[in-house]
Amino acid sequence: TLKIEYKYLDTPQNDYQGSTFRATVGIDGNKIENNVMTPDVVISQLQCKASQCLDNDGSGDISIGDLITYDTESFYVYSNDGSTIKMLAEYNLYVGGEYNTTTKSYTAYGSEATGLQDENMLAYTTDGIIRKGVTVFSNDNVSGTNFSDYDGSIVQDYVQTYAIKLTEKGINYQDVTLISKEELEKIGDFSITQQSQSIIDLVPTWLYKTTYWVKTSYSNTHVGTVSAAGRTGYDLYSSTNAYGVRPVIYISADEI
Repeated sequence: TLKIEYKYLDTPQNDYQGSTFRATVGIDGNKIENNVMTPDVVISQLQCKASQCLDNDGSGDISIGDLITYDTESFYVYSNDGSTIKMLAEYNLYVGGEYNTTTKSYTAYGSEATGLQDENMLAYTTDGIIRKGVTVFSNDNVSGTNFSDYDGSIVQDYVQTYAIKLTEKGINYQDVTLISKEELEKIGDFSITQQSQSIIDLVPTWLYKTTYWVKTSYSNTHVGTVSAAGRTGYDLYSSTNAYGVRPVIYISADEI
């Protein structure tokens, strides 16, 4: 809901100065970036303990789509049962490496990789030559019982290291992990299969602003994914060219 209040100018020529009035406002969808309006409304009435809480839906409480920031790390709320709040990282982690779509080559990052969220780590992009922050899910040396198992995977190592960094920042969380396919489908309708169909009203754009691995296994070798087209799918555990690591954190409502 967008509420706008107009006020007449306080000029000597205006007999209605200071009075308010209503007006019909037209919004040009072509002028809204990514077809999403994201007002920066700080939730002050909630006595937010985080660095910043943006009430993106204007509801006045912590709800799906709100952006919660702790220090350098921001998270989108995707579940709130009144006790535990679950949040998806705004961006993928700066881990893994880069894939060059021209040379079809992968270059691993070194010590420059922070292991924290980074706005440049979008993984797959339709117009990018370099895909940043991509990683395999597991490999022959590091994996669970199955290559598609989260427990024991390379991705789990990245997530656990990230959890340590959050602790160092003073963030009191209950768990840090990956989101599951089942959780994603509670937030948006990923059932669209035709490219011509619009997903704007069915899947929040913040869910697919990056491409990333999902915790759900599809087989012993295939792992769940979220694509840049806003769809869930799956890929081989050893894929190096398309997916990053986008953790979720569980946090007590008392900590927000």
